[in-house]
Amino acid sequence: MILEAYLGLFLLVLIGTAALQGACQGSRVFCEAVREIMLRQVSDDLRARLGAYFLYRCRAVSVSRGSLGDTLTGTSILDGRRTVFYLAKPAGRRTAVLYVSVRNEGRAPGINPLTPPQFSVQDLALSLPAPGIVRWEMDIVHGRSGRKKHFNEVFCYDAW
Repeated sequence: MILEAYLGLFLLVLIGTAALQGACQGSRVFCEAVREIMLRQVSDDLRARLGAYFLYRCRAVSVSRGSLGDTLTGTSILDGRRTVFYLAKPAGRRTAVLYVSVRNEGRAPGINPLTPPQFSVQDLALSLPAPGIVRWEMDIVHGRSGRKKHFNEVFCYDAW
């Protein structure tokens, strides 16, 4: 009788261990899927923001080389507002974040990050292949996992 109880307990522990290992594997797969979805959301958000800026607000663009990557300066259609997109490392971080700085004439610039805090940007490369066209290329990296998504888009500006 005691032997049967120990055998039953052993089987229960064995089944519980197998179920726990399966749950751990399932949670790892779920976390990877969530990270991939987050990377796609950040990429889609940047595509929408940049696309709207270049399509509706930008009249002229210039590209220059910055310390962490290329820098893009755009001039607004309506009010001559100057917008600068660039990479910078915030205090306390080792990785770069994409920022936008908007300056109205006679005012201090407003500076905002375009990427969420858990993401960084690497290898920002901007070019002007033809008049009215901007090519934007970079890698978006998830901070904890190191997972990357390549962002390569072409935007038109001053189409009006």
